[in-house]
Amino acid sequence: MAAHSDHVIGALIVTVVMIALADVGRAARFVNVLLVTMVIVAPWVVDGATVSARWNDLTVGVLVILLTVPRGSVRERYGSYGRFIR
Repeated sequence: MAAHSDHVIGALIVTVVMIALADVGRAARFVNVLLVTMVIVAPWVVDGATVSARWNDLTVGVLVILLTVPRGSVRERYGSYGRFIR
């Protein structure tokens, strides 16, 4: 069950990352923080996780959060909607 959880949540993280690559989808990157929380908590809640799986999920979760938080510059102009993109 733990492996299935990691596979599903990992695919969702990749999907959100691809959406957040667009300037107008920048806010979607904060959804990854919620998904990573699920990755970190899942090994302790779901059956079938080994000690190494728990450490792996914790390491991957911290790395994804560190890579999610920094923002790049906005390259396009979106009129009055631009203030929501930052």
